Amino acid sequence: KGCIFDSQNNNTIVDRVHFYLFDAFGFGESKQLLHSNKNNDGNSGGGGGLDWDQFSEMEFAKDLEAVYQSMLSEAKQEIDSPLLYIVAHSYGTSMVIKLLSNVSVPNHKEVDNSSDSILPRGVIFISGTIHGGVNTDTTVRDGGHFIFKLPVFALNWMQATLTDSFTKAAFHPDFCNEELIEKSKKNSNANDMGVCKAFYRQTKWATVEDAQKIKVKSLVIHGENDLILPLSAGKFLSENLVNLSKFVVIPD
Repeated sequence: KGCIFDSQNNNTIVDRVHFYLFDAFGFGESKQLLHSNKNNDGNSGGGGGLDWDQFSEMEFAKDLEAVYQSMLSEAKQEIDSPLLYIVAHSYGTSMVIKLLSNVSVPNHKEVDNSSDSILPRGVIFISGTIHGGVNTDTTVRDGGHFIFKLPVFALNWMQATLTDSFTKAAFHPDFCNEELIEKSKKNSNANDMGVCKAFYRQTKWATVEDAQKIKVKSLVIHGENDLILPLSAGKFLSENLVNLSKFVVIPD
């Protein structure tokens, strides 16, 4: 919880703001799941003895839907007409697109008191894309990068190297402090590679059709020299949103 403060004019613009953060289950600082006896990998090398169903794209979507509905319910209890904005990053943009493509969009002037009628006034997509963009063959692929076809013991052996490569691509060397980078490395190296494999092998990116179903205003932000998803990926997303407000390119 917090507020939005205009430091230039020294006044509060919005006195109450609620922030809800959501990330994929099992990653970063989220609770790690114990291994089970069930294994749905079906590929040589195994999946680390994990129950793959718990990390499926469908389960991820259900978790996001549950958080979304809980957020709406809590907001309605405190505010008569809450203003909702969603910020999505990387693969999260795809998940939010699929979430909103399945939600009917009423006229905001006709919003009633039921939680499921409240829709975002706007969505901000940061460094994301949808399936089908150019120059994204290895990054925007259902089932993840081919490297996650390797057995878990090989991924464990490669983990530190993969973390270093990701960190160099994800953090701008001139604008991120060393403490933040080291914390990210520590969290990445603590990830269960069996979970990573189970998650990435089941990823399913949103499609052009999904994106074109979204009617709420959208802002797309992408780095000019993004090393994870190229600028063309963000441009492709912006070209397929029917209510795009602006496509912002952050120069290097």
